[in-house]
Amino acid sequence: MAGNDDTFPAWFETLIRSIEDGSCGGRVSFGERDPRWSTKLTTNMTEKLAEVLRTHHEIVTDLTLTFIDFGAAGGAALAESLGSLNSLQSLQLSNLDFGSNGGAALAESLGKPAIPSAVST
Repeated sequence: MAGNDDTFPAWFETLIRSIEDGSCGGRVSFGERDPRWSTKLTTNMTEKLAEVLRTHHEIVTDLTLTFIDFGAAGGAALAESLGSLNSLQSLQLSNLDFGSNGGAALAESLGKPAIPSAVST
């Protein structure tokens, strides 16, 4: 993981723990409901989420991410981990910023051609 600070906000620790121990029940949903606000994740947070999704790829069946800025450094790593979710039945992505290369990585990891107008950079 990049950087030296491995401390995360309590809400993020709870999210990560719920995926790791399966208490999320397969459903993971986070982000903002109001378009005026956006959840900005640090690079460490994005990399940690990507790592947990890759490691526990069989747990998540329903993933919803809304109004989140993953940052340029972490967006591609998270996008790649989404492609590893082999139990995924429902994926809802709305108003996300995966950084300059993350949108293309997301399209590739999901096996879809990139649509420039649909990819936020």
